[in-house]
Formats: sequence, C-alpha cells, structure tokens
Amino acid sequence: MNKPANVPLRCLLFPVDGLVEPLEIDPTDVLRGLYRAMRCSFVDVVALDVGIDLWCDDEALLKRPVQANRAWLLRRCTEAHAQPLFGNVVALGSTDGISRSLTVDEADLVLSRIIGVNIDIAAMGDRRPPREALERWLVDGVDWRN
Repeated sequence: MNKPANVPLRCLLFPVDGLVEPLEIDPTDVLRGLYRAMRCSFVDVVALDVGIDLWCDDEALLKRPVQANRAWLLRRCTEAHAQPLFGNVVALGSTDGISRSLTVDEADLVLSRIIGVNIDIAAMGDRRPPREALERWLVDGVDWRN
C-alpha cells in the first residue's frame, strides 16, 4: 500500500544549540519546512551517502551572535578527516533527487557519522536516541522525547 502524499517527511534535526531532535516536514513544501526548522533563509545540501542528504544552514557563520564554537563534524567513509558543518543541520532521505523520510538504518548511519562539537559541552550531539526510539519515530511517528 502506498502512503498518501500528504504524510509528513520524518527526519532528524541537529540544532546548533541542543540535542538531536525528531522533525516532520511537509512534503509539498520541503524548502519552507527546512527554513523554518533551521531558522534560516538559505540552505545547502551535502550528500552523506547514497540516499541520505544533509541540509545545512548556509548563513550560519554570518549570524549574530556567531557561534563559531558550535559545529557538527561529518565523517565520511571515504575521507580521512572530518568536515565541519556550522549551524543547524537536517538529515533527510532522498530518492532520485526527491526528499523522503529517513529509514531507520539511514538514521542510524547519520547518527554514527555526525559528531557534535562544543567548547562548553563536549560532544553534546552525541547523546542519541536508542535504535528502538528511532524506529518508533520514523515508522510510527512517536517522538522519543515524550
């Protein structure tokens, strides 16, 4: 059975000022949902892996106050070093250039490849929900924070 087109996309938000959060985005207006969730007006997309896109706040270092001490470090299997991503980041699934909800395995991969860095609170983003909580969120829409 196909899902109705108006079912929200379930993804993960990596906020600059907190822990990883569940996020739903309207599939009919993905960019507007990204702008609202990331509190920005410009986004950039970085492919993490086949079928996984990371949407990044393209104006993060221009904001006042600049939070240069807060970043996400992205590790890719093919690279020896980590790539810093400043500002809020949203992880979404992608098929043929169309955004979709993450699968549980994709969410698990994203969480294993992104490290939160903060001078005051080291590795704040590394506190991740258990796989069972991810599955309840991505499959059933149950927010693990409740």
